[in-house]
Amino acid sequence: MIENIFLCLTAIATACAAYAAWCSFQVSRRSLDFQKKYTRFRRVLDELNNTSQKIEKILTVFSKIPETSDEEDDSVEPLLNEVKEELRNFGLRGLIDYEKLGIALASITNRFNLAEEFDSNNLEILHEVLKVLEEAKSKIFE
Repeated sequence: MIENIFLCLTAIATACAAYAAWCSFQVSRRSLDFQKKYTRFRRVLDELNNTSQKIEKILTVFSKIPETSDEEDDSVEPLLNEVKEELRNFGLRGLIDYEKLGIALASITNRFNLAEEFDSNNLEILHEVLKVLEEAKSKIFE
């Protein structure tokens, strides 16, 4: 009788070990797939992150306009032009839909325009760009 119980327990333990091995295999496979995608798209992810950081810097500078130094204020326009150029390149590479963003960004031509009209609309445009960049990053890992 006890031998039958130990036999059943051994069978259950073997089945549990097999299931654990299968789960471990699945996790390892998913991890490897993630690492392959990350390695393959690392440069693109770095470019997307770099552009996001530039937009966040623009938002930071204009969220504290009275406190900004002249150097920070002067750095916004080249930064804005870089962001627009990078977004255009992302659109050409098929990472984002630039047509939609390009129309919205066309209203922001320079730092004075951005500062004068830095209302919720421009703020929403820049936040929308950030959201699109985040979606592009998550699309890579789908």
